[in-house]
Parts: sequence; structure tokens; C-alpha cells
Amino acid sequence: EPIALNGNCVFTAKAFAEGLFDSEKTELAVSDMTVANPAAKFENLKLTLSVDDAQANVWYTTVADAEVTDTEAWTLYTEPIALDSNCTVRFFARRDGFNDSEVMTFEFVYADYQTAAPVIIREGDSVVMTCETEGAEIRYTADGTEPTEESTLYTEPIILNGNVIISAKAFKNDMFASIVSTLEIADMQVANPYCEFDNLALVLMVDDPQASIWYTIADNADVINAEAWTLYTEPLTFTGDCTVSYFARRDGFNDSEVVTFVHVYADYQAATPEVSLIEDNSKVEIVSGIDGAEIRFTLDGTEPTENSELYIEPIELEYGMNTIHARVFVPGMYASEEIVFTYNYIPTGVESITVANGIAFAMEDGVAGFISSVETLLHVYDMRGVCVAVLDLKPGFNALPDLAPGFYLAAGKKFKL
Repeated sequence: EPIALNGNCVFTAKAFAEGLFDSEKTELAVSDMTVANPAAKFENLKLTLSVDDAQANVWYTTVADAEVTDTEAWTLYTEPIALDSNCTVRFFARRDGFNDSEVMTFEFVYADYQTAAPVIIREGDSVVMTCETEGAEIRYTADGTEPTEESTLYTEPIILNGNVIISAKAFKNDMFASIVSTLEIADMQVANPYCEFDNLALVLMVDDPQASIWYTIADNADVINAEAWTLYTEPLTFTGDCTVSYFARRDGFNDSEVVTFVHVYADYQAATPEVSLIEDNSKVEIVSGIDGAEIRFTLDGTEPTENSELYIEPIELEYGMNTIHARVFVPGMYASEEIVFTYNYIPTGVESITVANGIAFAMEDGVAGFISSVETLLHVYDMRGVCVAVLDLKPGFNALPDLAPGFYLAAGKKFKL
């Protein structure tokens, strides 16, 4: 029966019959089988290429004058092609055993498929938008960013509420979005902020819930120098004198004026306590004249804090050098300046000669020794410079070992037994 052609080929035939020699070979070359030309269709904003041959595939390029033999210039078509600028797409069909189809072209002009740009007009205290493309919707932003299909849909005039840059874009199904239209309004200003200093904290406020406050303690800081300013998020506290400058800011508004607050630390600080000796100088009394004040003190040389020992009654002194650090703490006020009271306490009946800071030679009830306010080693020398005793002193009175009467040296001072 007839053989259906399925591409270019060479047919070779020979006849055979019983009792006869085979016939000579006959050939027929078929070389004019060509793939059908492909077609192009632009829909859903993408270019679709097709060919009426299930066994053929389509190749395309946007390279001008590319030869079909230049395989690197052509791409196998597998899915609709997204185009985003004017271009010429060339394409052809290919099938094994067939001649390639003709090279077809598709001229893509972006503007032919683009929605018209919206028109933005200010009418008094409102903004109106229109678009020439029928059925298009307008999306807009008021923060300077480019609108997307997720941006706010324009449905009615926009009431102005401060400086704003309105950007609008039109969208329609099966068309590219329009270019962006903008309208800038720049004549609105944020209300000035104000402050209140309460419970040792500065509270900054502004009568605009959408505004933020920025502050600085730098002198003559310019509001355009962002690094000099800090966003206000909570009440401010201080450790000394300073001037706080602050202003209000809101997107789309001009900044408010810069307002200042001068903080003088001493105006809110408790007075320093008064310290005095009582009871034959054996105790120390600390007094504050402020109602509700607490006096906190330390005896180890550290600065008092609110967690230090609370002063309730006069402090009894120990032998030798005593150092008391004290401060006053009052709710709603800064702690007072620290006062340091130092006193070398020698009980009645003790004769002493100070030989070094914190160490004193003493005679107590006829016994020679040293009074020390700290733990230390003390070397005692005779007048020839020979060390005759090494004392491991403890706070309080430390008796001397038996030494012959005479003059001795200790801590650079001379004393007599």
C-alpha cells in the first residue's frame, strides 16, 4: 500500500520473483518536507509561540539577524515569554527529518499594551485622580514609594492631612501597569512638642499620635544631622547638668520647631548630710534635715548606694582611723553628694603618736603597742637601723613584744619606750 511520508528520506526499492533474478535497485530521494510555520500570540502579557506539529519544537531569539545555524543565539521555547521592553522576537519550528520552517517575526511595542498614567489634581484640601483607560483601577501611596497592585485603591477624593508626596499608578487586567504619576504637597507642619519633668525623669510629649519626638544633648545640633539625634521612646534621666533639645517629626509633615529644656542637677538634689562626733567622741551622728530622707553609709571605703547599710543610730567608732562614707536618699530627688568623714579614734586613757597614715603608737594601761585601722605588716627598727620586731597588725590595738626601753623607728617615725 502507499507509504505515508514522515520527513525527508531516501527510498531504496528492489523487486523479487521466484525463478527470476532480482531486479536492479531503484532509489527515490524526498527532500522537500518542511515543518509548518509557527505562530505567535501575545496574551496575558506574555508571548505564546506554537506550531501545528506535535513532533516539532520552536526556537526563538531577540538577537537581530541571528542565523539559525548560530545555536548560541537561539533559545528553545518551553513556556510563554515575558517581555518588558520594545523588541523584535524571531522564531522558527524544527523537527528531526524535516527542513526548518521559515523564520517568523513578532514586533513587540510595550506602549501598545500599557495602561494610561493617572492624572492627579489638588482641589482645595483634597486630591482627585482620573485615568483615561476605561476599566482601570488606580492604586496610590502617600509615603514616596512606588505603588503596587497591593497599594491603597483610589475610590474617592483623598483628604489632605499634612505634607505628602502622592504617587499613583493605574492597573488593568491583560495590560501593563502605567507609569507612576506624582503630586507633592509641602506646606504642612507638625505641632511643637512640650515636656514635663517629674520624679527625676523628663517626659516629652506632642499632641499628634502619629508624630515621633527626637532629642539631643549636643550643642547646636542640626536636625538634618541624624546621628546627633535619638528617637524618644521613654522618659529621660540625667546624671548632671545639660540642655535637652527636641522636636517632633511625622512622615509627610515639616518638622516642628526645636524646643529646649535646661536641666540643673543641683535643683533636684538632696542636701549633703551633717556628720558630728558625740559621746566623748566615741560615736558619729549623721543628720539630714529632709523629711522622708534615708541615710545610707559604708565603712569599707566604697561609695554608698541605695542598698548600703541604713543609718538608724549613731555609729560606734573603733580604735584607730575610722572612715565613714554617707549619702542621703530621698524619693523624687537625686542622692546627695557623698560626704567622707575620717577620724582617728583614741579612747580615753590611751596616749598615742601617729607614725603613719592609719597607724598610731599607743600606750594603753601601761602596755605599749600600735593602733591600726587596717591589716598590715610593720617593721620596728632600733636607732642603728636593725630590725628588732616585725608586727602583723590587725585593726585595733596590737601590743608590742618586750623591747628594752629606748628609741625606735617605725613607718618612718621615731617613738620612745
